[in-house]
Amino acid sequence: VSRLGAYEGPLRPGMDIGEIRRLAPRLGPADVRFLRELYDGEVRFLDRAVGRLLDELERRGLADDTVVVLTGDHGEEFFEHGWIGHTRSLHREVVSVPLILAGPGVPAESRPDGAWLLDVAPTLLSLVGLEPGDGPGRDLLGPDRTVRTDFAEVSYDPWTPENLELAAEAGRTPSPEDRVLARSVRKGRWKGIRNVATETWQLFDLARDPGEKNDVAARNPDALRALAEAMDEWRSALVAPESTSAAAPSDAQLERLRALGYLK
Repeated sequence: VSRLGAYEGPLRPGMDIGEIRRLAPRLGPADVRFLRELYDGEVRFLDRAVGRLLDELERRGLADDTVVVLTGDHGEEFFEHGWIGHTRSLHREVVSVPLILAGPGVPAESRPDGAWLLDVAPTLLSLVGLEPGDGPGRDLLGPDRTVRTDFAEVSYDPWTPENLELAAEAGRTPSPEDRVLARSVRKGRWKGIRNVATETWQLFDLARDPGEKNDVAARNPDALRALAEAMDEWRSALVAPESTSAAAPSDAQLERLRALGYLK
């Protein structure tokens, strides 16, 4: 049953995101409300689909032997910071996503400490009795509950062949302003976002400003410096030694990536 209210604006269901962004200067509160209603409809659809999956696991007698994980790779912005969708910012509405685990060995609890998507694999390996390995993620059900420094990165290049093809299909022409490379770091109450292209920083006090609306970098140089140092350490740890070389993907792996839509 549709829950969309009366709406007579320029937006319509199924509209290309690029077209919505071109209309952005003309959109008002009613238009944003309509977009949110469409998004809520997607959430309700997913909720029903997950419900059917769980019901089927119960029907087949598999629920007690199955671990279910529900998460996402990103959220969506609805003009909270001047943008619609994702691919551009690292604010909370984009990077804070749910992580829900249910099944044997998973306690019924709500955790206040943050998790990384990198934690999903070691947590699942541990649940099935396998070693989680030595990667950057950790077993979320293990004894380590220390609060970690959180990092995120967004990189969007409008001139890749795939993005150029998508732009052409939507009748769009990429511009230099479309390219994005930004990184964020959160430690305790402080969160910093670095625009790599302009080498500028924003700093937010999440205790007072959870919506990340007020840049307080100029008033808190020590907090910003600490976050910048943490980010430099993180970036250094990601750089592989010069002697390390990754093996080229096999033909079978390339074909699988094509089937999933990652390669053309």
